[in-house]
Amino acid sequence: GGVINFTTKDAEDYLEPGEKGAVQLKTEYNSNVAGILGSLTGAFAFNDQTSVLVNGNVRSQQNYVTGSGETIKGSEFVSFSGLGKITHRFGEANEQALRLSYSRWQSDADDTEYSQTGSLGFGTIDREVTDQTVVLAYENPASDNPWLDLNVNLSFSDTSVTQSDSSNAATSTSQLYDDAEYGYRTYSAKIDNTFETSGDGFENFLTLGGQLSYQQRTADATSGAIDFHPEGTDTKFGFFAQNEFVWNDRLTLIPGVRVDVVNIDPDSAISGASSSSDVAFSPKIAALYKFNDTLSVFGSIAHTERMPTLDEIFSTSGPGRGWPISRGVSLDLEKETSNNFEAGFAVSFNDLLAENDGLQIKTTGFYNILDNLITSNTYTGQTSTVPYYVNVDKAKILGVEIEGAYESKYAFASMSFSRIFGEDTETGENLSTIPATTLGATLGARLPDYNLDFGWRGTFAESIVSGATSEGPFAGYAVHDIFANWTPDEGRFEDWVLRASVENIFDKRYRANLSGDDGKGRTFKLTMAKQFSW
Repeated sequence: GGVINFTTKDAEDYLEPGEKGAVQLKTEYNSNVAGILGSLTGAFAFNDQTSVLVNGNVRSQQNYVTGSGETIKGSEFVSFSGLGKITHRFGEANEQALRLSYSRWQSDADDTEYSQTGSLGFGTIDREVTDQTVVLAYENPASDNPWLDLNVNLSFSDTSVTQSDSSNAATSTSQLYDDAEYGYRTYSAKIDNTFETSGDGFENFLTLGGQLSYQQRTADATSGAIDFHPEGTDTKFGFFAQNEFVWNDRLTLIPGVRVDVVNIDPDSAISGASSSSDVAFSPKIAALYKFNDTLSVFGSIAHTERMPTLDEIFSTSGPGRGWPISRGVSLDLEKETSNNFEAGFAVSFNDLLAENDGLQIKTTGFYNILDNLITSNTYTGQTSTVPYYVNVDKAKILGVEIEGAYESKYAFASMSFSRIFGEDTETGENLSTIPATTLGATLGARLPDYNLDFGWRGTFAESIVSGATSEGPFAGYAVHDIFANWTPDEGRFEDWVLRASVENIFDKRYRANLSGDDGKGRTFKLTMAKQFSW
């Protein structure tokens, strides 16, 4: 799958040189249905070394309506979120930085749909969700020392879900409807350093690092332990090394390896459960060769391993929803392994249609061979308790992705194309987690004298016979949006940002095959922001 990395802003992102403080007010409205955002951000620099950023947001949304006029129950919400962050820079040229941040997201809904997607008819419940994270980070790029480029990150996150007053509690004995609290509490630490060397015609960057995490998974219901949300702890230690060698600004070689040691300890209340530990070894090598400023080719070979999670090993369930028998713990799960092959090319052109314009196109093909793919068990007439999760002996995923972007003073465009195939090679069946073939495109124009840009955006998906739910096959669809952005830099509207868009302008009914609900119908959006600085 990959990794998503979020980096929060610093106060300096809102301050121009010489400014001490700034306040930004932002609001957004969308018509489907009555979606409102209110946001306040404050940034203040005490001096050249220390600054503070504070942000608060409130967002509300009623149940949205699809292109066919259907109201999607459970899509309404009211949420509050905020961020507080202190940054202190020190050392030579203030290169070193120490950052402490706290973020919080909270939602409290009464009589909301138990199932937030899929309209599965589980009734209603009161649900409060709280997610909070504390991060302490240190960085030292040490530009005058090629042996030091250090990053240290310590974090703590706590996620809890409290449910009560289910509308089905009086008529059902299922733990689904108990008053309960579910949670994850995670402590983690990461450190890495890059060593830089160079010589005649080459540069080399060696990165070494380690990562440690400890997660507690909790569940507390009025009837006791919850079989479908097993409690326990998950401890991981990982070490990684990557070397980037660049020769003559043409050839880049990147070998790397990561080793992870994982230990899972279940709660003693889980019947038949015992501790589980294993080691994952994931090496790779990637290469890129740049023929000239126009053409480059690249490729990689990687072997990855993934251990089963606490959920996958120890989840259980009784009969119900098409299962006449129980599903028990999955103690015999093997770790997933995957051999991944990737190759592609990139082309870049400048001054193609106009002065200082640019066109970039990147094409990537990949082929992944998976062994012991972990998936939920499928009922095929068993008469005794079976494991909740099983391994698929062999599977393959292959596909191609194409990305392109064009930029000029008066026009811009982009496109992305993705076609992926996935198959259980033992049975010949398609994997249900593969997205439909999709093409996304954007065409736009700019009026730089007025700081205005506007354009069209389209998403086109092919029909597909497999999906994440049992409601397939899924029809192909085309969704069109239009947008305009105005960011004046002088006059009475200086420091304003105005954005307007119409999404799904033809009110098309559609559903992505990996989604449990139809997408939004026609939606008008308007965003306004104003910054005050001193």
